[in-house]
Amino acid sequence: RSGLLQRKCDCGNSAGLTGKCSECESNRLKLQQQTAKQDGVSEVPAIVHEVLRSPGQLLNPATRAFMEQRFRRAITRFSPGAIPIQTSSTLTIGSPNDPHEQEADRIAEQVVNGSSQTSHTTPFDFSQVRIHMDSSAAQSAESINANAYTFNNQIVFGRHQYAPGTQQGQKLLAHELVHVLQQSKTLHQQTIQRQPRACSCTPPPANPCSQSQTNTVITAFQTAASWLPNVETNIQDYISDPTARSASVRRTANALRQNFNWTESIRSQTTYPDIPNIVLRVIQSTLRDITQLICASCPLNPPPDTEREARRVFASSPGSWAMTNCYEFYAPFFRRTDPLLKPKIAIHEMMHSWQSFRDLSYEGDSNYPGDVRQAMGNADSYASLFRDLRR
Repeated sequence: RSGLLQRKCDCGNSAGLTGKCSECESNRLKLQQQTAKQDGVSEVPAIVHEVLRSPGQLLNPATRAFMEQRFRRAITRFSPGAIPIQTSSTLTIGSPNDPHEQEADRIAEQVVNGSSQTSHTTPFDFSQVRIHMDSSAAQSAESINANAYTFNNQIVFGRHQYAPGTQQGQKLLAHELVHVLQQSKTLHQQTIQRQPRACSCTPPPANPCSQSQTNTVITAFQTAASWLPNVETNIQDYISDPTARSASVRRTANALRQNFNWTESIRSQTTYPDIPNIVLRVIQSTLRDITQLICASCPLNPPPDTEREARRVFASSPGSWAMTNCYEFYAPFFRRTDPLLKPKIAIHEMMHSWQSFRDLSYEGDSNYPGDVRQAMGNADSYASLFRDLRR
């Protein structure tokens, strides 16, 4: 017997020095490479320019005072400009996990945890910092896959990311304030520094997707997201006046009947699920949830114990990944060419992950959609309705 501690990989095979077997380590490296490719944002979208041209607002006095005090107390050594920033005549996006990001992570940790008690010799002044946290700011952050990003003295936050009253929110703000300091010492710098959004799948996907597969999945979710505002409007119009004779209200009534067995006559019952308002709440939740980062795993075949025939299984939402946008996509998903099917599948899987709806029946089944109470908890009823009301 050797003196080495023999470890086992999570899959049961003998582990190497990394704690994983050679096959799992290979998959891990592929996932890292694929994630880096997915994150790679090279061009600055127009909405980023628009947000940076807007005035934003100053930090509120309490938040500013808190951060200035914490920075002075926590940082014992910091030389903005010690790490050179690549300059350019055009606006560019910095690389994730570069030395500037690593420095920002380290200092933000010190600021939030108060890990040093030695005051910095020079006070920090954040009086000129301007923040952006409206819907346009959120959309711009999403467009470059960022929780937040900084350019000069402007910090732009993604949806629900500005939260200085929480420890996580303080850490993100501190991280971006470090970027303000870094950029303040570099003349004519044209680099946007950002904190990329990260996948929250636990355990991480074991079957990394190819770049082509990743692009297909992302496109499906982007198309699905483009449907949602119209779906919301159509449902709201129906709720306002279900008897209106407009084409959109009649189309909505028909879609509710086909996918939920809903008609207004149901309101005469003593108790009933108010399907139109339930659907509206689900739409509004989905508008928020679909902005979370999409993380895909691409095993070739579905698990052998699946309830449906393998040829009909396009994707799944593992229970361990509930309340995230982490999904598995199988070979049939990528083979289908129907332009409406993939976005519908994306919504269907979101109904499992975020709403805990089940597969009680599928569009095309003889028993679809079931009675109104069954349809209320059926994932495909919502996915089909959203597709039908996309215009």
